[in-house]
Amino acid sequence: MRNNPSSSNEAIPTARLGMSKGTADSVSEFTKRIEFRMRELGMTKKDLAAKAGISRQSLYSILQLGMEGDQAMPKIKTMLALADALKMHPFWLVDGLFCNVYVPPSLNAQAKGDRGGFVDDVTYPDRSLVSPGMHFVKVWRVQNVGNEPWPKASRKFVCWDEEVVVTSKRTGKPLHVAGQLVPDAQEIHLERDIAVGEVFDLSMGFTAPKTNGVVISYWVVVKADGSLCYEESAGIWCMIRVSDFADTIAFTPYR
Repeated sequence: MRNNPSSSNEAIPTARLGMSKGTADSVSEFTKRIEFRMRELGMTKKDLAAKAGISRQSLYSILQLGMEGDQAMPKIKTMLALADALKMHPFWLVDGLFCNVYVPPSLNAQAKGDRGGFVDDVTYPDRSLVSPGMHFVKVWRVQNVGNEPWPKASRKFVCWDEEVVVTSKRTGKPLHVAGQLVPDAQEIHLERDIAVGEVFDLSMGFTAPKTNGVVISYWVVVKADGSLCYEESAGIWCMIRVSDFADTIAFTPYR
């Protein structure tokens, strides 16, 4: 189990006395989340700046937010670039700036609770090419971006694909319309409890249909009783292109 980056008890530097306590706490939390993920990935500041496409000076300025002489808050596109470089959900990073700021109860109630966020396709990103009938393993990177841990036994990802059956009016027999992705199982169970802020991978094996085309498989998060974890039915999916040309090797003729 990884440590929760929001659980550190490090003191906020006294140089931040010009800020309100809530704002200072949040700035501290924001920079801790960046530094925590850097340590987790074994990245240096130089590495992070290069991957995010920003100067080291800009990164140092961001990591000094709240200190004396700090600069303005980073732009949204810079936040997104940092989140992408750190392979974490942007919400978790941006939320660090506001998680300790006082918000009226009527608004704060909507922000608290259980949330999941898709981070990246580790394998077979959308519209990847595979051969008809090919078996492959899809891996998603996901993050717990809410403020509640995910107990291993309390949730799972389930397949929401619906089989489409068309029958002939003349014979009453089913007609073949299009193939579907066939998962190795209908559920993906968590291997361990997931801490707040934790980034982890989920995987599922699929067998592609034997017909060409674009196919997709949808997966949603449900509780132990089968009810949806999120009202908006947010989830993950696997979308691939099935083609006879997937195994074709492009080459330049010898001259």
